[in-house]
This record gives sequence, C-alpha cells and structure tokens, in this order.
Amino acid sequence: MSHTPFQRQLPPQLPISDCLSYSASSIMTEIDALANLEAQLTNVEADIERHETLLHGLRRTKGQIQRQINNYRDPMARLPLEMSSSILRNCLPPREEAYSTLSAPLQFLNICTLWTEIALGTPELWTNLNVTIPSEITSDFLQYFNTWLKRGKETPLYLALSGPGNPDAQLLRTLTARAHHLRELEMESPRYLELFTLGTEFPALRTIWVLDDHPKDGFKQLQADAVLQALQCAPHLESFGLLKSSGQYSTRITESLMHMAHTSLTKLDILALKYDGARLLEWLTLPSLTHLGILVRDTDDEHEQILLSFLKRSSPPLEHFFLSVFELNNGWSRDTMIALVDLLPSVRTLEVLDGEHCQDILISILRENPVEHCLPKLTSLSIKHPGFWPAADWFSSLIAMLYARRQQLASFTLTTAYGTPTQIHELSHEDYRAVGVLVEEGMRVDLGRVRSPLEEETELAHATWRGIQLDSEGSMDWSSDDSD
Repeated sequence: MSHTPFQRQLPPQLPISDCLSYSASSIMTEIDALANLEAQLTNVEADIERHETLLHGLRRTKGQIQRQINNYRDPMARLPLEMSSSILRNCLPPREEAYSTLSAPLQFLNICTLWTEIALGTPELWTNLNVTIPSEITSDFLQYFNTWLKRGKETPLYLALSGPGNPDAQLLRTLTARAHHLRELEMESPRYLELFTLGTEFPALRTIWVLDDHPKDGFKQLQADAVLQALQCAPHLESFGLLKSSGQYSTRITESLMHMAHTSLTKLDILALKYDGARLLEWLTLPSLTHLGILVRDTDDEHEQILLSFLKRSSPPLEHFFLSVFELNNGWSRDTMIALVDLLPSVRTLEVLDGEHCQDILISILRENPVEHCLPKLTSLSIKHPGFWPAADWFSSLIAMLYARRQQLASFTLTTAYGTPTQIHELSHEDYRAVGVLVEEGMRVDLGRVRSPLEEETELAHATWRGIQLDSEGSMDWSSDDSD
C-alpha cells in the first residue's frame, strides 16, 4: 500500500491515555517557566528605568556644568539679553546685500545653542530681507520665506524683491499676511506692484521704490492704475519712486481711481525713461509733498499744463524739485517757465536735467528777476547740460545769473551728458575770475568729475594754466589764486 509524503511524516500513534498524561505535565512545566521569565523581565525593566533616570540626571548635570563653563568662556552668556541682542544687530550686513548662510543672522544659528536662542529671540534681526525670487517658486522656497518673516514677529519689515520670478498667488498671500508689518518695499520690477491689486491695506507701509524693469522677464506693460492702486492701499505712504525703468508703460486710468488725494505722501519720484510722469500727476492731489522728481516729455504743451495744474491743485510745500525734460520740439515757452517758477515759492533745492531750451529760459528768468519774487528760498541749484559742453556765451550767461544770485545761492553744480568736459580751456579768463569771486564770497561751485585719465590730464593742464587748483578726485576746486 502506498503512502503520500504527508502521511509518511506523521508520528506513530500513541494510546489516548498516554497523550492526556503527556499534555498535562508539559503544560504545568511551561506555565512555571513563563512565570519565571515574566519575573525576570519585570526586574530588567525596573533596572533599565533606574539607569535611565540616573542617565537623565547625569546628562542634566553635564548640561549645567557645560553652561557654567560656557559662561566663563563666552562673554555673551554673561551679558543681559538686551545688550547681546544689540551686538548681534550691529553685525547685520548692509540691507542691499542678499543674505547667505555665511552671514548674519543665519550664521548665528550655527555657533551654539546660546547664540541660536539669542538670535531667534531678537526679531529685529529678521526684519530686513533682500530676497531673490526664483523663476520657479517651490514649496521649499515659500516655507523658507515664511519662516524668515515669522521670526520678525511684530517688528516693522523692510523687504527688497528681485530676481526673474513672477509673483504667484502663494507668494502674494505670504506677503499680504504681513501687510500690517511691512514698512518699506523695494522691488526690481513693477510687476511686484500686483501685490496692491488684491484690495489688502498696508497701514504700516511708508516707502515704495521700483528700481528697474528687465524686458527679458516678460513684464511688458505697467498700467498707471498699478501706481494709483499702490497709493490707495498704503494710506500712510510717505515716499514713492519709479526709477530707471526700461519697460513699456501705459497711462490708462480707470474711472474708480481718478482724482485721488493722498495726504501723507511727502516724496514722489517718477523718473522712468519710458514712463510719462506728468500723466500720472493729472489724477493726483498731494498737499503734503516736499520732494518731487518728474520726467516731462516735451511732445506738446499739454504735459507742462498738467504739471502746472497739479501744483496749483495740490499747493504742496515743495522744498526739493527735480525736473527732467525730454525735449522733442522747441521746449517750454517762457510764460510756462515763469508760471512754474511762481508755483515754487518754498523750493530750496532745484535740479534741472537735460532740456537745453528749458535751461536757457530758466537761467534768463533767474538772472533778470529779483530774488524776493522768483524762487526766494533757493539755496542749491544743479544743472545737467544735455550737450558735451555749453558754448562760451551760454556759460557767460550762467555766470551772470550766479553773480546776480550770489547772496542767495550756497551751492551750484554743473555737469554735462558726458561728465567733465575737455574743452574747458576755451572759456574766457573773465568767466574763471568771476567764478573765483563767487567762491571767495562763500558759494560752492562744482563742475563735476573727470571721466578718464586722458580727460584728467587735459583738464589738469588747462586748469593749471588758468590758475585753478584740482582736488585729489579731479574736481574743480575754485580756490583763491591770484596768479594770471
């Protein structure tokens, strides 16, 4: 008879009585062994708990001893928190530099536990952030960015945004979450003004600067709406600037934002090359403005009239007026310039960039009109001539104006589109002597800086021939020298 493999492995059969006797004895033996093992385990666990308690106590004692040693070795540990925090704050890099793991405040987190606690307990270390937005905004970047912002707690936030990245929804939400703490915002491109299109108010914001726009970033147009929306969302804003932008801009304004009055703004610079700043003024009233920098395109007299209407409507206490004129036609009329000057009674500093015809009229008005009736508080005048160097008759007219204003003006600066001229020797000796008299009476006269060693050598030769000294940087120092 054949058997299956399974059947062949079965043990021989025993009588039932023997099986019952074997099972009972073995069970009692196993119960006793299990009880002994459980008792041993209980004893081992008790020993482990006692040793862990002892080890924890030893580690705590070690930590206390180590801290005492650190107190002797590290003077920061013996200083009050206010003093140690102040020391760390003074180690911060300049605000214009991007932070790295090798610079403060991130470097403080890699020294020791004490320094980490002080750094994280000093929110002022985390309020200045110069961040480069990547082209692809990842969750890791947002987490890092948000962690940094939270470390600043309730302190004012100074933020600079740059880089190729576009502001996505998550980034904008992260920024709006700090809307009540954002004090100063500097951005490389106007595309970040999208932050102010969400309707969130920024009550702590005091400064907005838009420095530059790179066309390669894909940002093609900035509507003037974005500027007005930024002013509307920041009711306590004091300074706004749109500078050196290279993008293409539109001056379309929506009806809801027309004729906006902002009572806190004291400084406004709209000097982007392709942005018509005068157009923006058409919808603004700024009664507290003390500084105005504006680029006006001379395509027709409409832009000049917009500027005049703005000054009449706002009647601001302007002290510094920077006017950049892009002349395409014949320039401003004399009546327009006289009207402008009449609207600037409180101006102390006047800068005129380019616009040769505009400069000619201004110099003539200042020379011919009494001081008390024409810019009576003007103490500093700066002119940048659009050419290589003004003609001799233009310079003579300028000297006559300065001489007429010598009791009022404290400083005068003249530069050209090419820096310091090389043909300065072509001016008459009488003009040089007249400038010397003005300097002797206390006026500071600056003709700019040299631009190259060749120009420096040429200017030095002619200045020495005229009896004029140069300072170490190559500037004209009109010191008193009676030599002919």
